[in-house]
Amino acid sequence: MDNVDKKLIYFLLKDARMPLRKIAEELGISAQALNYRMAKLYETGVIRKYSLHVNPKIYGKVNGFAAYKNDKYMSPNVISKFKCLEEITIYEFAANTMEELEDEIRKAETFAGLPIMKYIPEQRDMKMNIGETDRRILEYLKKDPRMSVVNLAKELGLANSSVRKRINLMEKNHVIAATTEIDLSKTDIVLFSIISKNVRNLIPVITDQPILVISDRDNGILVCFSENLKQARYVIENSRKTDPSAEVMVVYDYEFN
Repeated sequence: MDNVDKKLIYFLLKDARMPLRKIAEELGISAQALNYRMAKLYETGVIRKYSLHVNPKIYGKVNGFAAYKNDKYMSPNVISKFKCLEEITIYEFAANTMEELEDEIRKAETFAGLPIMKYIPEQRDMKMNIGETDRRILEYLKKDPRMSVVNLAKELGLANSSVRKRINLMEKNHVIAATTEIDLSKTDIVLFSIISKNVRNLIPVITDQPILVISDRDNGILVCFSENLKQARYVIENSRKTDPSAEVMVVYDYEFN
């Protein structure tokens, strides 16, 4: 795997809906060369699938995170999971109420032990109203996160511009985030999570490294990308200078439900 492949994976992790034409331009390669590289990543099993992370708030739910020294806990209320080399797994839970969320975290404790970390974001209202059209778009994107605007518009019987506008709004307001599930064991890229109480000051330090940011102003979790261990170490050291109390864990596997 060369640096072009790594940059390609970075773009797919950060935004799985990024048009291949734009990725080819960013990488400085032809569309044919990009298609060849994509095919190889599929054939070798590096790319497992595309996933759509949906903000639970659109279903009237609240979400929270907890980390345990156990990766075997199963529940329909677990919507994402990050397994770390430190023998810690970060779970994202969703529930109908804050009380149910706390109950779910306690239920996990009986199976996985006391949490090493618990983080429940401030449950703020979304900055946009979700209508019936948005929900219909979501149903299609959950099945195929990379479905084109043209095909979506055709299925929904709407104008391309209307569908594109709604998707852009949902992405801008962190309602949805399309990403790619990668088999990290078949690459030498590094994903790591940073749990910080100083996210606003931390983000400028790590520049374009984050592929997923979940925060409520100051507190938050960032999942970051580095092309190699040396680069990851540099970013982590700078992060700890900004927030000495930040917890950093190297991710070796992850999944979205």
